[in-house]
Amino acid sequence: LQSRMTLLQPRDQRLVSPHGAQVVAEVLASGLCRVRLATEPVPHTIAGEPAGVIFQNLVRMNDGPRHAKLKAAVNGFLTGFDCAGVTALARREATRLARDFIGKDRDGLDRFNFALPVQVVAQMIGLPGEIAAKCASWIGDFVRCLSPLSGPAEIARSNEAASLLMSTMHDELRRPHHGGLVPPPGGGLRED
Repeated sequence: LQSRMTLLQPRDQRLVSPHGAQVVAEVLASGLCRVRLATEPVPHTIAGEPAGVIFQNLVRMNDGPRHAKLKAAVNGFLTGFDCAGVTALARREATRLARDFIGKDRDGLDRFNFALPVQVVAQMIGLPGEIAAKCASWIGDFVRCLSPLSGPAEIARSNEAASLLMSTMHDELRRPHHGGLVPPPGGGLRED
C-alpha cells in the first residue's frame, strides 16, 4: 500500500500519515486498514471475559460482513428518531450534567464527556434516568480495558462494569417499553 502512495512522514516522528484527499480515500478503502487485527478481533487481555463479550459486539470496534449489517441496523434505528427531540434532550442533559460535574473536581469534564452521550441515548431508548446514570458510570469503567496499557486492576474493573451493564440491559429488555422519544422498531429491542 505504501509503495503506491505519496506519504508524508515527519522526520522526528515514527508515524506515517497519508498526504492529500485522494491518498486518504485510498487508505481508508484498503483492505489492509482494518479496525482490528484479523487474528485478534478481541484484545487477548479481555477475550472470553465480560468486557470481551461487549467489545466483540461493538459496531465501532470491528469490521467485516457481520458488523457491516450491525452498522446499517444501528444507523437505520437512529434515523428513526426526531432530531428536534434529540437536540432538546441533549441540551437538557448537557445543562444538567454540566451543573453536576464541571468544575467540581479535576475529573468533572471527563465524567461529563462519558455521561452525556450515554444519558442521551439511554433516554432515547426509554431507560429510566437512574439506570442511565449507572450505565454512564459503568461505561466509564468499561473503557478502561481498551488501552493496550491497561493493567490487571483496570481490566478487572472493566469486567465488573461489563457484567453489570449486561445484566442491567438483560433486565431492561424484559420490561415493557417504558418511553423514550420513539418506540423501538418492531415493538422493542431484540436480543439477537
